[in-house]
Amino acid sequence: MYIKDVQDTLRRLKNTNISQGDIAKAINTTRSNVSQLFAKNSDLDEDKIKKIESYFNVKLSSDMSFDFIKVPIYQDQMQQTKDFICLSKKESTDRESIFAIKVNTNSMSPYINKGDIAVFNKNFEKIEDGKIFLIKFKNNLYIKRILNNMSTIILKSDNKDYTDIVIDSFKTDEIEILGALHSIIRYEN
Repeated sequence: MYIKDVQDTLRRLKNTNISQGDIAKAINTTRSNVSQLFAKNSDLDEDKIKKIESYFNVKLSSDMSFDFIKVPIYQDQMQQTKDFICLSKKESTDRESIFAIKVNTNSMSPYINKGDIAVFNKNFEKIEDGKIFLIKFKNNLYIKRILNNMSTIILKSDNKDYTDIVIDSFKTDEIEILGALHSIIRYEN
């Protein structure tokens, strides 16, 4: 199994960033040695894989890396970061439609909290009342539930400390729905 695939798989299994230094500790070597392994994307021998499995308390298989897709993480205004998460291909077969954003408010707390990673799907069938979407409105991004009645569209927060956004139905051209909530990766302090 190639070292970059090992790191990607560990990030997915542990839901956290795994550094080259962490891998160096696991295989009892220096970070410099691991950096060289990454530069060549070396195929790790069975002994190193077993040390990594023991250190991180996970089970890796040689074909496991093919069961995941990389999903980009965006920040405010949909600027892509260098970070990504890995999702199981079973969770999403359409890698081009899936993206993630780091949540920067508690407006959807307790369901989605500040610091969580919210995963969205660009290809959704319909806008269902009460479902959570990533919405662009007046050049701002919002993660909200959409409630639609005949005269207004409400972008609703789960957290009562946040004011809902009410939009006249005839102004729907000001709203862009970027994606439907797919899943949440919980951030634990």
